[in-house]
Amino acid sequence: MECPSNILEYLDSIKMEARIPREKINHIREITDSLHDCSKCSEEELLSLLGHMNFASQVILPGRSLIMCPIS
Repeated sequence: MECPSNILEYLDSIKMEARIPREKINHIREITDSLHDCSKCSEEELLSLLGHMNFASQVILPGRSLIMCPIS
């Protein structure tokens, strides 16, 4: 019988840690790098970046306040 995992996507209940998976960090970096080179971006691209950053802000404590500025 297989035991259920104690590690969710970003929460490790054994170590009592929250962490962002490396794949998501790399994806956020790719998005920010591509937008950094552009003088303009579409609403879809911006919302995609904000969605990924919103996910990351669940782990990074002051992250939520940094995301609210571009939204308002």
